[in-house]
Amino acid sequence: MLLSTNWVAFLLLVVVAGCSAGQQTKSYDPFTVLVGKWGKTSGQDTCEANPASINFSPDLKEMRMSWGQPIEMYDRQKVSELIYDVVGNDDNGILLRMHGETRRVGGAGIVRWFIRMPNENQFYWQTEGASPQVFGPYIKCIT
Repeated sequence: MLLSTNWVAFLLLVVVAGCSAGQQTKSYDPFTVLVGKWGKTSGQDTCEANPASINFSPDLKEMRMSWGQPIEMYDRQKVSELIYDVVGNDDNGILLRMHGETRRVGGAGIVRWFIRMPNENQFYWQTEGASPQVFGPYIKCIT
C-alpha cells in the first residue's frame, strides 16, 4: 500500500512534534532568578534558620553568597560570605570558581562549581569533572 505525500508529511509532523514535546525550554534568566534568599531543605542553613543571600556584581562577573550566621566549610573554617568568579554559563546553569578554593579535581585543576537549576525555585551545586559531586537542593525562600 502506498501512502500519499500528504499522509507521509502528516506522519513526519506528528513524529517531530512528539520528539520535541518532552523538551522544556527555560523561560528565566538564572542571573536574575538567583538574586535573593535561598535555604537548604534541612539542617542548619534552611530558609527559617540561616538563609543564604545571593547577589551578582553589575557586570555579572562575580557572585556573592552571604549568611547572617557563619557556616562551617569543608576545612572546618567558619565564614559568613563566599565570593565566586563567574567563569561561564549555559542553559543548564552557571559555572563558578570560589575565591580561596584549594580543592582539586583528581589532582588536576582547582575545583569549579556549577549551579544547576531544574527550575527557578531550586538549585543544586555540582562539581565540574568526570565524576561530579552534587550538593543540595537549595530552595528559594519566600519573603
